[in-house]
Amino acid sequence: MKHSRKKASPHFRSFIRILLTSTLALALLCSCTPQEKPPHTEPSESTQGGTQSVTEPVTTELVEPTPDSESFTWANPLSYQNNSGVDHVRDPFILKVDNAWYMTGTLPPYGMEENQADRTKGVPLYRSTDLLHWEFIDYIVKTPDQSENKWYSERFWAPELFAHNGKYYVTVNCCALDGSNHGFLFAVADSIEGPYTIMNPNAPLALGNDAHLFADDDGQIYLFASGIWMAKFDLENLHFLSSAKQIISPIPNSDKWNAERPDVGFEGPYVLKHEGRYYCFYSTWARGYEIGVAVADDINGPWTMYENPMYGAMSQERCDYYGGKYQDGYYLHQDKYRECGHNSIFQGPDGGLWIAAHVTGGGVVQGVQMTIDKVIFDEAYGLIAIDPATNAPILGPTHGEQTVKYDAEDSAPQALKALDVWGYTSVGNTYALPSFVDVLMGNGFRTSAQAMWEGEVDTSVSGEAVINGTATLGSQTYPVRAFIEVAPTVYSSTCDFEDLEAGTTELSGTFGNTWSVLFSLYSEIGRPAATVTEKDGNRFLRNTAYFVAGLKNGALADNYTLSLDWRLLSSETVGGPSERLGGIAVRSADRKLAHHEEDTNLLVGGSGIMLYPTENGVRIAIKQYLPEGDGYKVASQSVFFDLALGNEFNTFTIEDNGDRINIFVNNQLLCYAELGDQGSYPASDYTYMRTVKLMDANGALLLDVTDALVTTDREIHLIARGWTCFDVDNIRITKN
Repeated sequence: MKHSRKKASPHFRSFIRILLTSTLALALLCSCTPQEKPPHTEPSESTQGGTQSVTEPVTTELVEPTPDSESFTWANPLSYQNNSGVDHVRDPFILKVDNAWYMTGTLPPYGMEENQADRTKGVPLYRSTDLLHWEFIDYIVKTPDQSENKWYSERFWAPELFAHNGKYYVTVNCCALDGSNHGFLFAVADSIEGPYTIMNPNAPLALGNDAHLFADDDGQIYLFASGIWMAKFDLENLHFLSSAKQIISPIPNSDKWNAERPDVGFEGPYVLKHEGRYYCFYSTWARGYEIGVAVADDINGPWTMYENPMYGAMSQERCDYYGGKYQDGYYLHQDKYRECGHNSIFQGPDGGLWIAAHVTGGGVVQGVQMTIDKVIFDEAYGLIAIDPATNAPILGPTHGEQTVKYDAEDSAPQALKALDVWGYTSVGNTYALPSFVDVLMGNGFRTSAQAMWEGEVDTSVSGEAVINGTATLGSQTYPVRAFIEVAPTVYSSTCDFEDLEAGTTELSGTFGNTWSVLFSLYSEIGRPAATVTEKDGNRFLRNTAYFVAGLKNGALADNYTLSLDWRLLSSETVGGPSERLGGIAVRSADRKLAHHEEDTNLLVGGSGIMLYPTENGVRIAIKQYLPEGDGYKVASQSVFFDLALGNEFNTFTIEDNGDRINIFVNNQLLCYAELGDQGSYPASDYTYMRTVKLMDANGALLLDVTDALVTTDREIHLIARGWTCFDVDNIRITKN
């Protein structure tokens, strides 16, 4: 980075600015090439409808190259020095902290490796003071040894860094050794360079990929993920404050670049806000690897996708494989890049928005490398990447040496306001207000400021606690407030879905935000995800595919009774196969798809006490973790109760009194489980009830299970595998 400190007079600078603006407008009118056309038009009313392209020249004002300008020179793809493997990083994420840039991303190998020495070592962190020379700091989240059998043992895909209220967070997507439980891992530190502490070592927060955190101007945090879905989120407690909501989807029945195609997904969301409007980047790979943008005036939508990608690359090979339509010459450097995607936006050397993405290709691009370019908002075109020589919009990354000139004084971001604090706790718990809060800067990024509060959060009663405070940044102070929801620990609630819109899955908030849909996908098997359905005036949840939902936290903190109405669906009702591979898991610790395999008589996946309904009765199974050789094997014991349940609603009731769990069907006691000794297993961080006795309604012993996998944590999961088809209604929970 080169610096020049001599300043021109304001009058001379104004004269040069007017002259350059006029000259630029004329030059652009005369010299715009096809490759310099805008990467997208204004969003259309429908994601399927075409729009009229806008071809007026860009008149974005150049910063005059006067002696007071500073400059930054780079060349794409970036050629790092002291790289320590930087040129193999996919999904690059860059965050500027003070006067340095920090980067993380996905390291090879990108898949699953049996050999411990060949496995990914974790989440890397690199530091640079000029974006050109990078120093490897450490693996801030390390891959555990295989013998530990952690759920986060493999992959470590698409890590991101997030600064919030004086702390630094890592989100990363990983899985177990067998590839299951691919979900979100979180870690937190007081310093950007660590050390980091894993926040959810026992289970993924939710199953999915590419978790991304976004803080709105009011301080509320949202979690976005591949799909592309979002939910309101309490980061400190890893707690969803709303249900997941899909905001954009591939275009069905279309030949567009972002159309719905087999094995092609929407991934890598990155969200920013500019002048009250929300922008969500996403990547898809039907033609190579390309980055699109969706926009919304409200974070809850509706979101509208721009018709064309704003940055990316294309290859004939990828188009042939996935059925995309190859457009020769669409990208300016199409001969140099075959992939360009999964981007992040970061504060560049000029204080503005810059984009980073990984690229692959033939010729000059070997392996996986990274490109960076400047991004601006333009009235005519919206969000665009620009050619720094002309400020004209570009398609795809630049190539070769580029220089950006800027006025360091004019481009220094100014503080705007302190962001409020949003949190969640329950009655009786203590809540520590943060010592630092975020301050929104004029360029859209945030910094931390010392916070002083005028009181404490009263958790003796439920409700919303509002605490006033001030944030101090330098010599300036800003007002700030904390909004903390104190949820009751005593519940008496009913959900019959009457207040929920048909066609949606809106479970969060039903019981003070304790119920959340954790996993719902595999619609490619030909069945829709779980939705609220209405028939004869009654609304209920219908599932015909894979499904996992969980109830936990405050509602189950004390002895409780949970009941729900469960109806099995016939093949005729759903118009296809209706398997019986799902049910209710009590005292379950993880979110694997637990199900009963009739041929082996084993409960596979998951943990806890499983209620497995059929038309002819209910199977109760208890998971086990049995020693075998030098390790363990998963097994189960079960018993079947012969009942004529049919395909109508039947009421299942679970009454958890701490050391005894009563199970009722249609208000009749079916059996009860006596929980014995507690313990843990070498391959798990959970604490389990290691002995469980299952008794019938008369007290006769049915099962005496040792080495049981019935967790001390009070979680309940509804689970379904494959084409498990059922309806759920009238979920009720009370404190015993």
